[in-house]
Amino acid sequence: MANHLMVLDFFGLPGSGKSKVSHALGTLLREDGKNVAEISYEMDHNNVPWKRFVLKLWYSILFTIANQEIAKKIKELVKECGYLESRGYTSQLINLLYKMYLLNKRKLSIAIFDEGLAQASVSLSIDSRLNARDVYKRIMSICADDIIIIPIYLETKIENAFHNMSLRKTKNSRVEKMHEEIEKQKFMTEYQKQINTIEDIAEIKISIQDATTIDEIVIQLKSNLYSCE
Repeated sequence: MANHLMVLDFFGLPGSGKSKVSHALGTLLREDGKNVAEISYEMDHNNVPWKRFVLKLWYSILFTIANQEIAKKIKELVKECGYLESRGYTSQLINLLYKMYLLNKRKLSIAIFDEGLAQASVSLSIDSRLNARDVYKRIMSICADDIIIIPIYLETKIENAFHNMSLRKTKNSRVEKMHEEIEKQKFMTEYQKQINTIEDIAEIKISIQDATTIDEIVIQLKSNLYSCE
């Protein structure tokens, strides 16, 4: 495993705590002397929105130039999911391409995606012709063989996810930008339905209860992760 990149790929409902948990885990792993990069967390939390978009777009272009055949397959997948409208198609495409670029660019022992390839599969499957499981299989078939991906599922109730989102200072997720409560509930129900189709890919699953603390989750994650090694 020393010659391979290990990717900790978090997925779960919006508001399930993926960013907080993955960041806390990254900090703990660094304290243990691991060479870790929080790829998507660093992108989303260290840059203002316009700079984040420009960086993602630039990385997507670089990846496309260097990996034209793979980029073509990703474009075909996004279209097959039904994203033909300009804005939705571009957003989903960039979201996948920039992650592929960072995976190929980084020379690390561990990379962490607080919202990675499994999460992208769920996002692509909403109101799509394909379910998240089909999308995930297609994405995995594109990834390099020397990357070891460990999907980590943070399971939480929809009502708890809504509560967590209500405490955020910024509202960046798709569901948070919706105005009608009925629309939000419908979206989260469909999101959970798609997560259910890939739940069994998770090598680590943490069920988050009301009284569960971040420290408790991270200690459990660290223990499970080292057992995977």
